[in-house]
Amino acid sequence: MNDKQKIAELYDVSVQDWPGEIQFYRDYVSGIEENDKNVLEIACGTGRVTLQLATPEISIVGFDISLEELDIARKKSDGVLNLEFVYADMRSFQLNRRFPLIIIPGHSFQALVTIEDQLLSLKMIARHLSHYGKLVIHVNHDTLTWLAEKSHDGKDPNPEIRRIIHPRTKNVVSRSLQWQFKPAEQTAFAVSYWKEIDKTGAVVDEWSSGPNAFHVFFPFEMNHLLRRAGYKVNQVYGDFHKNPLTDNSPEMIWVVQLDHL
Repeated sequence: MNDKQKIAELYDVSVQDWPGEIQFYRDYVSGIEENDKNVLEIACGTGRVTLQLATPEISIVGFDISLEELDIARKKSDGVLNLEFVYADMRSFQLNRRFPLIIIPGHSFQALVTIEDQLLSLKMIARHLSHYGKLVIHVNHDTLTWLAEKSHDGKDPNPEIRRIIHPRTKNVVSRSLQWQFKPAEQTAFAVSYWKEIDKTGAVVDEWSSGPNAFHVFFPFEMNHLLRRAGYKVNQVYGDFHKNPLTDNSPEMIWVVQLDHL
């Protein structure tokens, strides 16, 4: 098993639902007209969100660029009706259909670190969005304190240490997540160091991943980017409970439509 497969195997226990997240998306799914219950999830990973939205009345397509995560998603969804997982890149996908609801959960849009890639993705999404369809983008709302702490050269002085239980072996997996923020690039880089520890305390496996780059969006910038790509902003929430975005909000959830005016 290669490192990408190991990480994909741990994805579901590494990434938890955000508070109120699934109900938030369900509310938007319920607002789709009965004769057009079609949803597209971009960067679906192992189907964390997709499978929780799936019902026999809804047709859902999820795509991702990770073949390893898609393999797990397909195994988990075996027998689920009206659900399809596709290999695709969010900058260049071609599905030849339109959707009344497109979602990009879990900060995945931040993997696009250049303006060119961000605009490519947004323009590709526009080709797949129904005339009055909605696009929901979930990105992080990083605090200046966190960004200042991670603006350093070399090793992260305050790495995030997480421990999870391996879903297959039941061993403890320790993950040290080390961040670095480069203000001039407005990009954060994450390197993960993984250790699997058995019940005797012995390290039975060890690997690393990254650095993975994530663009740090600020509200004004995100607003400008969306408008430049031909969208109008309906709502900006600071969490999945639909509270308004404030200085202390942990998230940014942008709900937009195509601007036909």
